[in-house]
Amino acid sequence: MKTRYLLLGLVLLCATLELNAQKKLKQGFIHYKVTAIQNIELFTIDVKPLVPKMGIKIYFKDNMILTQMNTGMEDISTLENTDSRLIFLLMNMGMAKYAVRYTTDEMIAQKDKQGDYAHSIEYTEETKKISGYKCKLAILTFENNSQIFVYYTKKLAYANKNFTSNFYKLDGFPIQFTSLGPGGTQIEYTATVIKTKLQNTDILVIPPDYEETTMGELQKMLMAPTPE
Repeated sequence: MKTRYLLLGLVLLCATLELNAQKKLKQGFIHYKVTAIQNIELFTIDVKPLVPKMGIKIYFKDNMILTQMNTGMEDISTLENTDSRLIFLLMNMGMAKYAVRYTTDEMIAQKDKQGDYAHSIEYTEETKKISGYKCKLAILTFENNSQIFVYYTKKLAYANKNFTSNFYKLDGFPIQFTSLGPGGTQIEYTATVIKTKLQNTDILVIPPDYEETTMGELQKMLMAPTPE
């Protein structure tokens, strides 16, 4: 279960945006692709064939944000309403599909417990041009002394409406970042597509074949004895 929370925390790295810190983007699409993996030999399986599928896709309009993460072996999706402060983890379990409901406060408490919020951000003068943006390097340090290295731009600013995000205190928008992966690996994500218009807004709802529940209710259902 802790692993799922850690993955969910990574899925929720990015959400609401505004342009130049004044004009907010009302809708759009962002695609972070995996562009490098350090210590890839530490994976217990050969992940090289899986890398082209790996990445994070974010669809948003107004207060709704759909985030889809492909780990190469698993798809993880969340749907967030920043007005009602509700987050739904969309779980496809084959024969059954669930929209597991969390409140933002519950997610913040869970991430605080795990030390998933950066307690310090170091802004450096190191620059690099990525995806057409001149970016600066920032280093986020967490309570367990782990670090995330982020190249960010101020031409796109990260809005603070999504308080579940690890980056909500970052003074700018992350274009490229590294995150800890399984077994001490480091995975680099790069925003290769940034669009300011969302073509299909119908995806920003819970699919009709998903049953809404909570994690506690779902655990009770999964542990219940199967009728003979």
